Amino acid sequence: MAYAVFCSGGVVPADWNLCLLALGLLMVWYGAGVSQIAPPLDQAFAWLSLIWVGYAVLQAVPLPLGLVRVLSPARAEIAAALEPIALGSRFASLSVVPHATLAHAARLAAYTAIFLLVREITARLPEKPWAPAFPVIAVALMQACLGLVQYRAGAAHAHGTYVNQNHFAGLLEMALPFPVMHAVAIVRRHRRLSVMMALQACALIAAAALMLAAIVCSFSRMGFLAALASLALAGSLALPARRRWAAIAVVAGSFVFLPPDQLIGRFGRLTPTEHAAGARLELWRETRPLIAEYPLTGAGLGGFESAFLKHKRTGLEFRDDYAHNDYLQLLAELGICGFLIGAALLAMVVVRTAQAVARQSSEARYVSLACLAAMAAMLLHSLADFNLYIPANALVLAWIGGVSAGVREIELYHSNQEVIPCVISV
Repeated sequence: MAYAVFCSGGVVPADWNLCLLALGLLMVWYGAGVSQIAPPLDQAFAWLSLIWVGYAVLQAVPLPLGLVRVLSPARAEIAAALEPIALGSRFASLSVVPHATLAHAARLAAYTAIFLLVREITARLPEKPWAPAFPVIAVALMQACLGLVQYRAGAAHAHGTYVNQNHFAGLLEMALPFPVMHAVAIVRRHRRLSVMMALQACALIAAAALMLAAIVCSFSRMGFLAALASLALAGSLALPARRRWAAIAVVAGSFVFLPPDQLIGRFGRLTPTEHAAGARLELWRETRPLIAEYPLTGAGLGGFESAFLKHKRTGLEFRDDYAHNDYLQLLAELGICGFLIGAALLAMVVVRTAQAVARQSSEARYVSLACLAAMAAMLLHSLADFNLYIPANALVLAWIGGVSAGVREIELYHSNQEVIPCVISV
């Protein structure tokens, strides 16, 4: 994860391929040492994960042209037009760019592997539920410090090792709730703090402050909004009902008084050269015909740029390789079938995390709160950016999902440990 983050977010294929190789070797090594995943994986989630990765592979596999005509008439029309070049081939893939779709299928497999590994690690550390989150905090803190140094040295904005400051902010907004909630957990757990506990809580708050400052200095509008929204969500759920308004008021005040003039100016600027709100609205409007053209199975993961050219009407001097909205792009590339599978997977993780927050009363509750806030931040930011197409950020999101699932397993384990003695006594 750290290698992907510090190598431009893993967007360079050579760097990302090294991550895939390392992760594949790790999975083989781990799989050779265990007979089954413990605790057992939920069957519904396991099948959905396999189906989603398999669906992406299916998009790139050559299928009979008659079947393609039924599933994707637009793709069959392209195949028919290319039939003289294809020497009369009667097969075609559902994807308009099969090699790109296979690369994205490998990404989905990597994210699933990270989810499973982190879930396993978290579940095996019932006394240390925060430990699996420390790598995310450490990597984000180093990126935040680097971004602040860049801005202090005269850069236009903080961006760390990322090409785009919005994706830099996307990483930090996912990590931000963890030091905040860990500090809250320390304070709530001990009525009288020792010197070491107080220093630890202060260090965590300082780390969170550096991350928030780096997000502000990145001048990412959606990054700033998503970070504040995640803090508002975590704070309102962590506090008693009668005090929740205080957390929301603090966050609302931060939105008014915290951003510098440059960030406020970006909120009010609508220039097409920056793909700001006005230009993005046009881009989203022009994406709708693409979704209608490939409604059922999509144009194939990674095929947005090629398929979108037919529908592009504005900003012809710009190259639109992303829709700047993860939901629209995934719907265009996966179609309704693939999008619903992915949405079901994500909803399963988010809903179960929210249920864990409602039920848990121990240290695990604050970990689940941090995970829920981090996922909410990314889901909000994805409305106006393509963070989920940045391998490092998607990997961190899968990592956080694994922490959430592992913490839930810990809570279920403790619940069973409490129930079994009661049953025996009866």
